[in-house]
Amino acid sequence: MTEVMPDGERGGEVASPAHEERNAKESLQHRRAVKVCLAGRSTGMGAFTSWAVYSTRQRKKLKPHRTESSRTGNHWWDYYYLLPGKYLAAVKDVSNSGKHRCRYVLIRVFTPEEYREKVKNDPTAMSNFEYFYRHYGYEIIDLPTTTPPAPYVEPPCSCLREDAEY
Repeated sequence: MTEVMPDGERGGEVASPAHEERNAKESLQHRRAVKVCLAGRSTGMGAFTSWAVYSTRQRKKLKPHRTESSRTGNHWWDYYYLLPGKYLAAVKDVSNSGKHRCRYVLIRVFTPEEYREKVKNDPTAMSNFEYFYRHYGYEIIDLPTTTPPAPYVEPPCSCLREDAEY
């Protein structure tokens, strides 16, 4: 559908849904993902740490792209490749003595421009920007709440449930 403008120029046409979908896919293909590494452990003596990452855009739990384990299998690293944006995570963290440090965190993945502004005074990061951005272009921020920050985020442990008894 075209519209004739007052001075004889043609207006823009309405894009079809297929055209918009193709443009969305093309824009995502050119965006660089950041490698987020989250460490977990299960020592066999009571200590345990695990992460559950949730996408705020898709409103669902994400699976790690890859998991690497130590030789003993007591420690592991979950690797997520995340696009710039905000993600929520629930962390279950229990010490050897049984003390719970379970919490909710916000994982903020920077855009290349935001990360460049953050590391502009670091000559090492600026000399090899692409590598540093791909591996360190995120930050983890503890949230000051004991209730789930969103309805789709599951409590990682019974100590964070609202009906927990102490």
